[in-house]
Amino acid sequence: MTATIIRSPWESQFRELVRSAGERLIISAPFITRHGWHVLENELAAADIGLRVSTSFRARAASTGALDVNVLADAHQRLSDIEIRNVLGLHAKVYVADDEAAIITSGNLTRASLRDNVERGLLVTDPALVREIADDVLEYAGLSPLISTHDLREAARHADDARREHGAALPGREPLTPAERKFDDLMKHQHGASGKSQNSILADTILYLLRDGPLATADLHPKIKAAHPDICNDDEERIINGIRFGKKWKHAVRNAQQYLKRQGRIEQTPDGCWHLTD
Repeated sequence: MTATIIRSPWESQFRELVRSAGERLIISAPFITRHGWHVLENELAAADIGLRVSTSFRARAASTGALDVNVLADAHQRLSDIEIRNVLGLHAKVYVADDEAAIITSGNLTRASLRDNVERGLLVTDPALVREIADDVLEYAGLSPLISTHDLREAARHADDARREHGAALPGREPLTPAERKFDDLMKHQHGASGKSQNSILADTILYLLRDGPLATADLHPKIKAAHPDICNDDEERIINGIRFGKKWKHAVRNAQQYLKRQGRIEQTPDGCWHLTD
């Protein structure tokens, strides 16, 4: 059997997955707490195993403790082979050990999820499918920037300030506090710090999306916006000589499409759909 059902509590299955990793462990979860991370580190077979972490650095998650930025900053500074990426809009919870096993589940890497919540998932052990899962998670994560130890420390400081602003009461739907806004502003500027141009980011995203089949520009736009809400700002319009020419980010997508077309990597068919040429 290549897949088995995972039911709550699933901490024991997660521990076993981590112990089985000999070279690489992939973590994709929007919420990561100190308990979840300590479970992971306590079960690592060796300190030099490559850790590839995708999470979503949202201010409200950080200020409420749903995402423990301090524990990630400590790990990033201490471990020898770790990459942490800020995948905005991330909702997937996927955990992969080498090319041998993957857990796809509703559960985040938190104590509540591992032990208390009612979660469901699948443990996949077919090597070909595990590799496909790992490649897809890493490829999509690669569209988002790596976070440095310095910025993790800075983000953790803003998160700590936000918790003090809220006091004992957990925030609900009220507007972001000043510290939370500083947190979000720091994370929104990560693409610029990554060294990749906006055109390169958008081009890579277009190539990734078209691998599932042809898409019209109107279909690409919402998918690109979901991947890069920081770049796709609807408040910014392209204005020339006082005339509005639509959203600035959509013009940037058009430039990326034309760039890829000139390279011969994508083509547009008569029905208006873009597709890969290879």
